[in-house]
Amino acid sequence: MQRKEIEEELVAEAKRLKARLVRFTQEPDPPQEIVPQVNGQVEGDLLDAASREAAVYQEEVLQRFLRTKGIALEEARQRLQAGSYGICQGCGEPIPEKRLKAVPYAAFCFPCQEQREK
Repeated sequence: MQRKEIEEELVAEAKRLKARLVRFTQEPDPPQEIVPQVNGQVEGDLLDAASREAAVYQEEVLQRFLRTKGIALEEARQRLQAGSYGICQGCGEPIPEKRLKAVPYAAFCFPCQEQREK
């Protein structure tokens, strides 16, 4: 893959991530109170409350993931501009093209990435 194609792909993916994050900020905030109360009495089904809480948690996790991926994409663009894109930051060997096609923001070859995750 050519440098220009790689950069275009990284930029396009970053734009998609930003659009998804914007959608999160445009949606109304989740209720502050997970279990609604009226006159001190719990109202509604606790299972519904647990479902709402789980949904809020899932959204928070997804937002964190999208932000982290956005940072990784920007770092990949910086490596591309510096001439170190496609070189493993762990062992210094080239990252296989197949891995870069699957994960264009990869900073580590698969063995080094596995080692980091242990």
